[in-house]
Amino acid sequence: MKSSHYLAIAVRLFAIALFIYGLRQLLPIIELVISGSINGMVVSPFFAVVIALIPIVFSIVLWTFPLSLSRSILKTDMDREVAPLSQDNWLVVILIGIGLYTLYYGLVDSIYWIYILHISSENAMSDVPLLMGAGDKANLVISIMEVVTSMIIILRSKTISNLILKISK
Repeated sequence: MKSSHYLAIAVRLFAIALFIYGLRQLLPIIELVISGSINGMVVSPFFAVVIALIPIVFSIVLWTFPLSLSRSILKTDMDREVAPLSQDNWLVVILIGIGLYTLYYGLVDSIYWIYILHISSENAMSDVPLLMGAGDKANLVISIMEVVTSMIIILRSKTISNLILKISK
């Protein structure tokens, strides 16, 4: 397979994720129809539908034309045959993918909880302090541990892959 074929597969996987995201964006429309608002805020029905339909339409376009898109991204001199990966290299790629996936969510969660911690410390002297409870602090620690663990998985993926292959034999 050529590089453009692998990129087309990645484009289709992204289209699936985008479609699922668009479907999740349809859920607030149900709340809008039932209560007339989303989370207590008045929202235009047109805006709510457009926010949900844009990712769905893009996902359909990406699903329909992945090879055209990948060929437009890759230059013709870059589009060569790719040698198949060995079993241990596939495992390394999968581990790095898992590490990147968990790193993304760990970083997003950590930034959120650090921001909440900052707001809590800034508002500690105000009339209505926004203090972090024990559960919030535990979530912050878990998010930081998630970032550290994902970094270990990414940076030591070859060692982990060798260990998994050794255990499986």
